[in-house]
Amino acid sequence: MLYLVVTMTAAGMFHAATAYLPSTFAMYTTMLGMAAFIDRRHSERRKTVEGVFWFAIGGLLGWPFSMAMVAPFVVERLLAGVGSNGVGRTIEVFIKAALGALGVLVCSRASLALYDIDYLCRRLSRRSIPGHTRNWRWSL
Repeated sequence: MLYLVVTMTAAGMFHAATAYLPSTFAMYTTMLGMAAFIDRRHSERRKTVEGVFWFAIGGLLGWPFSMAMVAPFVVERLLAGVGSNGVGRTIEVFIKAALGALGVLVCSRASLALYDIDYLCRRLSRRSIPGHTRNWRWSL
């Protein structure tokens, strides 16, 4: 925590944060994710959830390729799960988590697609553009 306070108040970080905002944000969330994975005070489950959360936030709101850095931690947790719970139970949990993530992805993409279709149909209709005389298909 002290490291986070010192780096956020440093003069170099103040200027870097405004110049490279997405990558700096991804750097901070990657640091928080790695710290969550190596934290010894909490259970393995909480460490994994918190670590993946920080990497996901950094990838979604900052630099998308930073999400790839969570892969070694997830593989390590899968191998630890195989060692403690057996292969069958670990694969079952992994499939449930993957299906849940796929469901969230499909729902978010579907809502985004519906929003885009609604916006584009309104934007490209003849009534919403004053003085529009051409066919909207050819005006793109």
